[in-house]
Amino acid sequence: MADSPPAAAHPSMTPCNVCILGAGCIGLASARTLAERVQERDYAQQVKITIVAEKFHPHTTSNVAAGIWEPYDVKTDPVEQGERWSMETLRWMRSTFQSDPNTARQEMGIFPCVLHDCHSKDDGDTSRKRDPSPDQFPVLERLGCDVVRMTDDELENYRAYGNVSCFKLQTMIADTSRLLPWLTRECERYGVTFRMQTVKRLEDLGTEFDAVINCCGLSAKSLLGDEDMFPARGQVVRVRAPWVSQAEVVLASDGTLTYVIPQVDCVVLGGFYQRGNWSEEVSDEETAAILQRCVALHPRLAQAPVLRVQAGLRPGRTSGMRLEAEQLVLHRQTSSSATTSGSSGAAECVSTGQRSRSDDASLFVVHNYGHAGCGVTVHRGCALDAARLMLDWLDKAFSATEQGLG
Repeated sequence: MADSPPAAAHPSMTPCNVCILGAGCIGLASARTLAERVQERDYAQQVKITIVAEKFHPHTTSNVAAGIWEPYDVKTDPVEQGERWSMETLRWMRSTFQSDPNTARQEMGIFPCVLHDCHSKDDGDTSRKRDPSPDQFPVLERLGCDVVRMTDDELENYRAYGNVSCFKLQTMIADTSRLLPWLTRECERYGVTFRMQTVKRLEDLGTEFDAVINCCGLSAKSLLGDEDMFPARGQVVRVRAPWVSQAEVVLASDGTLTYVIPQVDCVVLGGFYQRGNWSEEVSDEETAAILQRCVALHPRLAQAPVLRVQAGLRPGRTSGMRLEAEQLVLHRQTSSSATTSGSSGAAECVSTGQRSRSDDASLFVVHNYGHAGCGVTVHRGCALDAARLMLDWLDKAFSATEQGLG
């Protein structure tokens, strides 16, 4: 991908510092999309974008994900919003692969895959099941996805899991071990900088930044006091099994979750969906259980060498994914905020470095977190909306500065 020419500067504008908080799939996609749009607006010389995160690749929650597109855990209000984010992401993944299959697969980790998704029709132990519902067939069919119910003959392979309902979905995979480095390189190409830092309070960023896209994931519970946030712990085993080309997800009536999902150079075996479990430690007992279940599904996997075992916490949110703008009013000792429903008042941008501000200075924030187990499924669609909200604010901010109203 060739470098774009530098954008023309606007001498009358005062520079703006924008922080992307978080360096997982959501944060990197938001940074890359915003940087691209900023350049298209000819703001590149006037907007400095910095990704601030406590962890970077390969140590993020996204690095544990199997990266398969399936909106099983997409929860939004209205529902159509999450569906739009999901479909925008799917279309982007498909078009990316179709335009250059080798680059998409080898550099970005993006490639097509057939998914067999089976779930028990019995109630069983619903407390252990994926949220909100394992049966995605009606949604996928309504959205126009390439999905069909399995035939009786095809169901024979899954009869051991009880009274199951299964479908086949032509989907896409984004291997995050390649997607995250690609997104990082793209951000660097657009001039985005990176900083490893632990942020204790969102308002503390107001001493340096004019605006923030908040992609802090599960940290929103402590950072923002968002009590809707909860962990949904997962554990996976990555093995070398090049003969596996099809993905399978099986949810039994007892709540046990088994999945086999191919990546570019390994296969992800899982798993667990443990709501409320905060442990990121790997459990040997759970590793053994994963291997036992996956070998029962595919006996040949007994011969597959184990490459690594990982555990991670999906950033669940009881009220659903949060993507909205907020004007955070900063005071010397306290802070307050007002949600703006996607719009904001213009604020004067300031020079790089420590901000010199009055007591009523503000920090514009676009929240983009709470994506549960579907960060990869919605990452592109959410990044587009987050970038749009930030650009709307930048347009107003620069307009106010040029008119001497900031």
